[in-house]
This record gives sequence, structure tokens and C-alpha cells, in this order.
Amino acid sequence: MTLALVWVLTITVTYFIINNTNPLPGIVEAFSKFSELSRPSARWTEQLGDPPSAAVVAGDAVVVVSREAVEARSLATGVVLWDRTTAWSAVAGDEAAAVVVVGARGGGIEVLDPRAGTVRWRDPEGVAAWTFRTAVLTLTCPATGGCAVVARAPADGAQRWRTQVPGLGRGDRGVNRQLVLPRDVTARYPAAVGAQPRVLPAVLGLAVGRKVEMIDTASGRRASALTPSGSVSVTLVGGRAVSTTTTPQGRSCGYGIDATVPATGAVAWHRDGYDPHTVTGAGCEEHRAPTGAAGALVVTRTDRREALLAGADGREVRVAAPGESVRSIGERTARVRSADAATIRAVDTASGKQRWSQPLPERAAVTVLRHAVLVLDEDTARLFAYDQDTGRRLLDARILGEVIGSGPTGLILARGRTIGFVAWS
Repeated sequence: MTLALVWVLTITVTYFIINNTNPLPGIVEAFSKFSELSRPSARWTEQLGDPPSAAVVAGDAVVVVSREAVEARSLATGVVLWDRTTAWSAVAGDEAAAVVVVGARGGGIEVLDPRAGTVRWRDPEGVAAWTFRTAVLTLTCPATGGCAVVARAPADGAQRWRTQVPGLGRGDRGVNRQLVLPRDVTARYPAAVGAQPRVLPAVLGLAVGRKVEMIDTASGRRASALTPSGSVSVTLVGGRAVSTTTTPQGRSCGYGIDATVPATGAVAWHRDGYDPHTVTGAGCEEHRAPTGAAGALVVTRTDRREALLAGADGREVRVAAPGESVRSIGERTARVRSADAATIRAVDTASGKQRWSQPLPERAAVTVLRHAVLVLDEDTARLFAYDQDTGRRLLDARILGEVIGSGPTGLILARGRTIGFVAWS
């Protein structure tokens, strides 16, 4: 084997000598093209040890998460600030005040400064966490006694409340698991969406066994649990426990939506005839969560027009025109595609008013991030980014990687083990 390799190398070198050519520039050019992430070029690109799964901009650092490690890089240069192996990791807090929450390999939870990598606070008995902009919830399991969900301040770990949830135990390890949430419609870049710390909901829903446990996040009080079934789906929207039901009606399904106040079980509102998009395949069993976001559901009426239903009171926030469709929905706005598929409109999920509109490519994929709306032309790989509130164009670039994270000033792209930062133009 060794002699064969030497023979091949000898022939190759001899070829380049005879032809008086230097292969190095071509090799460098090929490597450069392979590591290129966008045109115009990223501000910086770097090679990682393992392919990244997600990233978050935290102040002047970029926190990069991979399967069993987390690292921070300078937002300005891409240089490594620190790295460590973990069981799992995620970001909590709000941008410049963000922290990195890690499950330590030997057990327990540590919360790190994103710039320095130093430990801010610990929960040595923690086994799981849920990360939000204004709180870190940990599942703490002491050596004696049952496990409890503990709400803490992201910056210093100060305890706000503590409550036991039957069914949660040491086996429920990980980060942001078991959350009961509506399902986004068509997010093209789910890793970038999922990496963003969420707004802490008024009521937290956790799937525990076959039940949905609900916790008031201001006080820590538990509400009565709900039990979904094949014909009943449960999610938390706008501070309400929303149950969707389906019944066979000939060759189609009948739909009902009931919303209750978690603390009391009182009925908040009821609607019939709105399809919440929970049924897949044959029959009328609900196999997935309803479409929507924290404050609104995306439904289809009996006249086949899509609508936004407010989670708090069930009113129709906006009814789409015939042929229009909701392409993606975020915390504050939904993106509605026009009937001719040539325009995308940003609609406020609270008022239903249009904020802005922009042209839409023929084959487009839309993702709503915290600061920007991304529109990918799937035929040309051209990516447009628009300001979430005003619709101002932030970026027009051809991308050669996947968007795995974002921040106020740009996007984090990845391709294999290459990562880079593309700033707004």
C-alpha cells in the first residue's frame, strides 16, 4: 500500500514538473470555493472541529452549538473565545444580556458568560433546562425528594419560584424538550428559529407522559393537567389552553376549537369550522400541533380562506383574501403570500394590519426570525432579508450554506464544518 502511494505521488509530481505548472493555486482556489458561504463574501469564515447545529449572536460574541460541544467566537473576527464539551447547550437571556446554559458532562447545569466562558451560576442538581429571554427554568432533582421546576434569573440564577410537577424526573434530561407549542407553518431554517431564546409565555405547557402540565410562569402555580387523544390536540396559545377536536363527517373532517383559562378551567372561547391543520393522512386523527405562534393560530375556514385567530379571545385578527396563504408566523408578525404568489405581506398578529409588502420570487421559502424576515429564492439561492418591523431590505446575497443563527446585525451561515458571519449590507 505504501509503495503504491509513493508511486502515485511520484507520477503526479513528475506530471506537474514536465508541464511546468504549479498545482498550489488551483488547490487553494478549489478550497476557497468550497469554504465560501455567500456572495458577497461573509465578513469572516472559520473551520470547526464538528459540524455546527445552531448559533446565536450574544452581544459581541457568537455562540455555536454542535452535538456534544459549545464554543464562542468573536462576532467581529470569528476568532475562538472559548470552547468546552457538554451534554447539551442553549442560549438564554436577551442579546447583550445573554448567557449560555450547558448541561455538564458529569451532571448538573452551569450558566456561562458568553464572552469569557466563565461560570455565572450553577445548579449542581439540575438535569434539564428551558431557556427564555427573561428566565431560565431548570428541572432540579436533589438526592432526596422529588424533582422540581425552578424559575431563575438568567444573569445570576436568583430563584423566583419552585414547583413540583408529577411525572418529571431524572430521565427527562436535555434542553427545551417537552414544550407544548404551536407549529410554525413553513420555516425554511428551523435551526435558526429554534436557537433564538423565546419570550417567556404567561403559561408554560409541558408534555409529561400522556398529559399536558401547565404552569403559571409568574407565580409557579400548576393548573389542572389536560390529556390529549387521537381526536383531541392540546397546545398553549395567548395564555389559553387550546384544545382542537376532529370528528369524521363523511369524506371530510369536522373541526372544533375550545380555549380555557388554565388557572380556573373556565371556557374562554369556542369556535367551530376552523381547520387548525392538525390532521395528516387518511382519517381524522390529529398527529401534529396546530399551526401558529405564541399569540395566534393559523386556521382555514369553511370557505377555504386562511385566517389568524387570536389565542386570548378567539377573534379573527385577519382573514386572508381568496387564494392568499400564510407562509410563516413569528412573535409579532405573520407573512402572507398574495393570491398571485408575487408579493409577501407582513401582517401584525395582534391587530391584523399590514405593516409592509415586498416582491416574492416564484419559488420562495420564508422564515421569520426575531430581527428579520428571510425570503429565499430556491431557484437561484438568492436570499433577501427584510427588517421585521419596517420591511427595509437588509440583505441581498447568494448563499451557499444554511442559515443556522441570527442577530441584530446579520446572519450566521454554515456549510459542513465551515461557519461564517454575513452582515447586513
